[in-house]
Amino acid sequence: MALNMNNYKGYEKKPYCNAHYPKQSFTTVADTPENLRLKQQSELQSQQAASFRGSMNKYDRLVGQEQIEACTKHYGVSKQ
Repeated sequence: MALNMNNYKGYEKKPYCNAHYPKQSFTTVADTPENLRLKQQSELQSQQAASFRGSMNKYDRLVGQEQIEACTKHYGVSKQ
């Protein structure tokens, strides 16, 4: 089969026939013990970060502006 203007496909400015046209597909990552450990570790870190952010929001709501001002006056700390 000869390559001509009717049956070619261009890829990165190079001509290809249908049989040899580069196929773009995602590669799979093997589930090695190390990759499974890293996946579990990143999930744990995400959970801990979310719970930390949630606990900080809880304390922010508990401490009011008046209490913050009273503490700064009592301890002589200037606001930054």
